[in-house]
Amino acid sequence: MLQVDVEEGYSNLVLNKTLRAESLSVQDNAFVSTLFYGVLERRLTLDWVILRHSRVKSAKISQTTREILRMGIYQLLYMDKVPPSAAVNESVKLAKRKKEFSAAGFINGVLRSVSRCEIQNQKQGLDFSGIADPLERMSVEHSVSVDIIQKWRRDYPNDAEGLINSLFVRKPVVIRTNTLKIASGELAELLGEEGIAVRLHPLLPNALVLEKSESVEKLSAYRNGLFHVQGAASQLCCMAVGPQPGEKILDLCAAPGGKSFTLAQDTGAGGRVTSLDIHQHRVELIARGSQRLDINSITTGINDASHKNEGLRDFDRVLCDVPCSGLGVISKKPEIRYKFLTNLDKLTKMQYLIISNAADSLKRSGRLIYSTCTLNRAENEDIINAFLADNPGFEPEPLPSRIPLSDRNIRHMTTLMPHRNNTDGFFIASLKKNEN
Repeated sequence: MLQVDVEEGYSNLVLNKTLRAESLSVQDNAFVSTLFYGVLERRLTLDWVILRHSRVKSAKISQTTREILRMGIYQLLYMDKVPPSAAVNESVKLAKRKKEFSAAGFINGVLRSVSRCEIQNQKQGLDFSGIADPLERMSVEHSVSVDIIQKWRRDYPNDAEGLINSLFVRKPVVIRTNTLKIASGELAELLGEEGIAVRLHPLLPNALVLEKSESVEKLSAYRNGLFHVQGAASQLCCMAVGPQPGEKILDLCAAPGGKSFTLAQDTGAGGRVTSLDIHQHRVELIARGSQRLDINSITTGINDASHKNEGLRDFDRVLCDVPCSGLGVISKKPEIRYKFLTNLDKLTKMQYLIISNAADSLKRSGRLIYSTCTLNRAENEDIINAFLADNPGFEPEPLPSRIPLSDRNIRHMTTLMPHRNNTDGFFIASLKKNEN
């Protein structure tokens, strides 16, 4: 927890590094993961509970003590299988192990107070009615920054409430069949033999939805390269690219490689996918994934997509899934909940540079796909509208009919909403370069 808060590490990387360093049982791994992500995504609610039961001002509570309190309260309120006495006693022991000796009694008192007063109330849900300001109340109840709430209310007035309510909803794990090696029906049977129940995705012909979120990396079907994990929104983005057999495809911001793998499978042995990213270690992820899937048509390389590269020319289709604020994947990356959205100018300038460079890499009549995993018009519609205004050589290209549209009158771009589409929040736009 301290690494995410203090060092601003990515939650999944921090957790994975910690788990690799410990020798824990499967059960303990699951417990630690649940507690870690739960505390991170409920932080504002937990801090509000702390203040309700503490006589010490927030500024005087050390970071370590605060984290121990958050973990203890989360167990008391959200983990039914943890006895209250165990949550309290283990939190006090942890404080002593962390040399927070003077805080041990304080932690004991706060947690016992929470145990007495809040657990009974929790059966009806925590009562936030005492928070006078409606925005602050919503922020505390859903543990998301006021900035994000205000942004969604401005950008998506009809969807803001649904988006906020979807923040704690886990998306199903979706995998993409490696069609170079196996058909989806056969893969479903193999996974069933491994005890994994799956169902066909309603919109994606080569996608399977896992009924339970298992550790897919341990499955023999995964080790044998029969599928890769790729969310439904990301696969719909590949559908928008619409690769054809034998085509030359450019994936400009490709790591960790899921879209490149799908595009390579769709173009077949005669196609070529150039899969680039700015960091060497991320490019290596693409290369390792290609090797596991036995895909030989992907060429990887290091490239900064915000700078022109004269060597990238005459591609049939170009995908730029640009770096973004990530507001569509909050349920996967809970640290994003607490973002302040006051300094996005640098990000949107970079996004515009990337789409402009992508346009230079496209041949005449080629298709350009711009996508993000954020819900923010400044990074989505505004970028596309500005690009079209500045580049008369491009025109809107309708998205494939299987892709859900957020506005029936606008067919070249769409915003996928978690509460409407059961996907990550995602934006996709399709443009075509004129022949002249």
